[in-house]
Parts: sequence; C-alpha cells; structure tokens
Amino acid sequence: MKKTLLRCGFVAAAAVAVSLSARPAAAGELKLTMQNGRVTIVAENVPLRQILQEWARVGQTKIINGDKLSGANISLQLIDAPERDALDILLRSASGYIAAPRPVPVENAAVFDRVTIMPTSRPPAATASNMTPPTFQRPPQPIEDDEPINVGMPPPPQPNPVAGQFPGMPPQPGVAPPR
Repeated sequence: MKKTLLRCGFVAAAAVAVSLSARPAAAGELKLTMQNGRVTIVAENVPLRQILQEWARVGQTKIINGDKLSGANISLQLIDAPERDALDILLRSASGYIAAPRPVPVENAAVFDRVTIMPTSRPPAATASNMTPPTFQRPPQPIEDDEPINVGMPPPPQPNPVAGQFPGMPPQPGVAPPR
C-alpha cells in the first residue's frame, strides 16, 4: 500500500514538473502611451522587437528594419520621457537610426513619421579562399663586415660673388656702382 501511494505521488510530481517545463516562458508586460511628443513605456521582460511593434501601432509610426534587432528581453520604465530620448535608450544596441519627423502633427501619435534602424554590419564569412595567411617579405639586412669606401667630406659651399651694385643696396667695397 505504501509503495503504491509513493509511486502515485512520484508520478504526479513528475507530471507536474513536465507540464511546467513544457510551458513556454511567458513574455512580460508592456504598456506604451504617447502624448504631445512624450512617451511612457513600462516593460517587464519584453523583447525589443515587441516594444517597437507597439510603438509602431500606438504612435502610427513606420519602423524600418526593427525585425533585424535581436537580443535578450529587456525591462525598463520610462515615464513621460521625450520620444527622442526613449528611442536613444531603446536603440542603443543598434548601429544607428534615423527618425523622420511628421510633416503634420497627429494627436496622440508619435512626432516621428518613420524610424529607420541601420542594419548591423558583419564581416564576410570565412572561406578557404580568404583564409590564406598573408605573406610578408623581410627587409634587407645590412652586412656587418662591409667597410665604407672613399668616404670624405664634401667641400664647403662657396659664397656667391655679387656681380654688381643694385639700386637700394648699401655700397660695397670693391664693387663699382651700375651705370
């Protein structure tokens, strides 16, 4: 009787453990509101993509390349922050972004008509052709046993003789004034 009771308890505990582990991790809560160029975001364990999708929905903004962002879920709380500051915080992991202002303001919408997120650049994948190591040539080394040949000092420079006296020059001894 005890063994049957223990066996049933063990099976029930195993079934509960399996059902809990099979349940996907729930994404957290997200609340986003916009008004007069200011945004309030309360996010608990939410993917950045989801925050940007909500920004696009609530703010009537077109988000370009938002689906290319990846990363862990984030938790943040921005209360009545300027939209530009909120975008700076949200998109700090991106290579950059451009936010285009609306030509005509829309009530209870974002001040930005569209936000273009710059894609992250990656180096090309390694292939056999670009895996060859670079070759370097060693510069020529001087030979130690060479002796210099015919080393001498050049003659000192000779002063240029002045051919004559020019107007405005002080008189020089031994030089005739021009005619």
